[in-house]
Amino acid sequence: MLRSYKKAGNISLGIAAVCAAAIVVLGKNSTSGNVWGPGGAPPVLMYATALSVVVMFWAYAKAKGHSGWLGALLPLLSVVGLVVLLRLTDRHPQTEVPSSKEAVAKVWATYTLVAVGLGAMAYVFFVIKSNGV
Repeated sequence: MLRSYKKAGNISLGIAAVCAAAIVVLGKNSTSGNVWGPGGAPPVLMYATALSVVVMFWAYAKAKGHSGWLGALLPLLSVVGLVVLLRLTDRHPQTEVPSSKEAVAKVWATYTLVAVGLGAMAYVFFVIKSNGV
């Protein structure tokens, strides 16, 4: 994995996390039920979060030796796109071979992420159904 692209991806991930936290904090002041409503989070945070996620996926795909376009399109698949990105093989020749312990940890991290994502989606659907929305 190329370090320069990985560093760019990590910076983009940090920006996305900060923007998401700002959306949650500022969205609590909204007078409507929507975080973007009056008194809520400014919509520019939504665009900054989306752009930084796309840049993060692009950088990680490039770091693994794949096309940047693949990385730019994977966020459209949401959690499935993230799993695909994590499972991409590293084609870059300067990559050290991970130990079996690291490979097992990566697989567990991938499946844990998928389980958390599916649990979050189930929770959202439950809340929407129980509120009659």
